[in-house]
Amino acid sequence: MRAARPTLKFGRVKFGAKQTSELAAALPLAIVLALVIGAIAGWLHESEQPSGWLVFCVFAAATFVPCLPLAWVLAVDRESLAINEPNAEQSVEVHWAQAAAANSFYLAVAFAGSACAVASILGYLPIAQALLAGLLVLMGLFVACYFRQRLHG
Repeated sequence: MRAARPTLKFGRVKFGAKQTSELAAALPLAIVLALVIGAIAGWLHESEQPSGWLVFCVFAAATFVPCLPLAWVLAVDRESLAINEPNAEQSVEVHWAQAAAANSFYLAVAFAGSACAVASILGYLPIAQALLAGLLVLMGLFVACYFRQRLHG
């Protein structure tokens, strides 16, 4: 049996034997992710004005903040988090969040379907095709999540 590791507010990293703070792993990972996104944006930039370096810097700076929580999710071991509520998955907030997620999914499907119908009636076929592709992706995600939930409870 594994020795109990201390729990922290923001957790410990998943990898390595050394007890490292989550910020020590998440911050460099976020910087690397932001630099990679900036490099891809700078490489894909085709025109001469502004330069690729400026696009690289702007995209790297703009994507650093969203990359930080992503790096935290990728790096932190969930078992090392200090959770105050023993049955957190049964709280009313979780129920509300699940209901909101389900309702927003249904609204997204209804809106995309209605917009697809209007775009196809008005003759904007590329827009209708893009919306239809988005609808198919949403439906595929729904089916995948449904079967995952059915298999794993």
